Amino acid sequence: MTENSKKTITLNFDQADNSLGMDFSDNLTDGREIGYILGAAFFAFNAEQGLTKEALKQLVDEQYDAFGAAQASDEN
Repeated sequence: MTENSKKTITLNFDQADNSLGMDFSDNLTDGREIGYILGAAFFAFNAEQGLTKEALKQLVDEQYDAFGAAQASDEN
C-alpha cells in the first residue's frame, strides 16, 4: 500500500464543550466506506475494552434513538 492510498480519519475530542470532531483524508469520500471504518473501529474498541456483546446490544437499544433524534434536529 502506498502512502497516497492510505485513508485516514482523525478524531479530536474537545473536553470543554464535550464535542467530537472528525477529519477525513482527501481520498476518503465514500460515505459507506467512512461508515464501515468508523463502525469497525467502534466494535474493535469495545471488544478491546472487554464490553460484552450483551452490554453492547443494551447500549444500542438504549441510545440508538437518541442519536437519530440528535441528527434530525441538526438537519432542521
